[in-house]
Amino acid sequence: MEPLLPTHRTGDTDEEEDDDPLCDDLAPPFDDATRSLQVSNGAMALTGTMLGGGLLSLPYAASKVGMTGAVVLVLFSGVINVFSYELIVASSRKSGSTNGKSFNTLASFHLGPVHGRRFASVCLVVLCFSASVGYLLLCGKLVAEAFQDKASVTSRRLGSLAGAVLVLPLSMLKSMHALRHANLFTVCSSALLMLAVVIKSAENGRAEGVNMGGPKSVSDVVSALPFFLLAFCAQFSVLPVAAEIAKPTRRRMNLVTRSAGLMGGLIYMTVACAGYYFTGASVCDSIFSNFDRRDLLCALGRVAVVLSLVLSYPMLIMPCRNTVFDLGGFDEHGREIMHIPATLFIVAASLLCAVLAPNIALVWALNGSTVTVWVSFTLPSVFYLRAFASPDDFGGGAYQRWAAWALLVFSIVASVWCTYEAVASSSSADACAAGDG
Repeated sequence: MEPLLPTHRTGDTDEEEDDDPLCDDLAPPFDDATRSLQVSNGAMALTGTMLGGGLLSLPYAASKVGMTGAVVLVLFSGVINVFSYELIVASSRKSGSTNGKSFNTLASFHLGPVHGRRFASVCLVVLCFSASVGYLLLCGKLVAEAFQDKASVTSRRLGSLAGAVLVLPLSMLKSMHALRHANLFTVCSSALLMLAVVIKSAENGRAEGVNMGGPKSVSDVVSALPFFLLAFCAQFSVLPVAAEIAKPTRRRMNLVTRSAGLMGGLIYMTVACAGYYFTGASVCDSIFSNFDRRDLLCALGRVAVVLSLVLSYPMLIMPCRNTVFDLGGFDEHGREIMHIPATLFIVAASLLCAVLAPNIALVWALNGSTVTVWVSFTLPSVFYLRAFASPDDFGGGAYQRWAAWALLVFSIVASVWCTYEAVASSSSADACAAGDG
């Protein structure tokens, strides 16, 4: 793919880059001392943002489309998400330092300061809230299964309650500074999970019912697609990372986004394929449901994932709470007064939804087919098409406009079709491949 971002000559280190005035209007400025994040660290930060609880459900998604289908969907989801990241950065630079400094300011500039900004803000609230519901539900499931071979609904709900109590103090934080290393821990816990799945797959060999081929119907693809799309969702974090990259030339920013997509894709493909190979037709919507709770490696992985969920949960609550304050027009005094009540309400509401949700598969499927698609593909495509509205803006890279249009059409079709499929195939019990249908 031809790089999307504008270029900049940085002197001795980047002599191959062309001058481009779009690089001159950045916030912070191109050579600002606060830009200290190196490419490798930026890629790691973006990878840590995209990794989450949905990773545990990828073997379940793989069971719907087969081993080959899972590989194809990981590659497809990774490519279009990385393309989306680059659309966001290109739109930001074209829009200027003021209008392009965040996802919400892009929405305000290109879609209107009232309705555009509100739509983007509502998307952020729904995205963070639905993810927090999934995290509490998954936390309860993992805790309950640590004590019971087959966790009951009651024990799962008690586990979710315990998780909510555990994350509440951290959710009261007003700044993410104390959680600045949470992404690194998430990457490490994901690597431990990947190791556990690979080892178990090697020890036990191919399980019964493994489909080494592709999907058996289009419906299977539509059912599995939201899980893979959700896995790469990190669009709201792209611009904050870009704002800290040292000497953010086009080449360096492409290295950040594409390295993050590559690292995430390798983890997702390994967990999805090895997990499905290990479990086969008995795979459940959380791979830990198929592990022996007495196995030491699996127990360590379970603890690491629970801790990762606990540390990541406040990073969902903070932007959710702040965005609600923005939508409500609260000033600093009002935010101070409402900080505790708002946090309690959001955590309590997410706990209630986690308790009432039938299974984690439905939560991830609905999240991945609705707000994730809007945030990951619909809005970035619109930003890019509005920012580069003139054909003269494209030069030799005019195909990028057609690619953005294709992504926009895909997002609309995928959102409607995948949402319908998720609702139609929803179940009132924990989802396992053998019980689907």
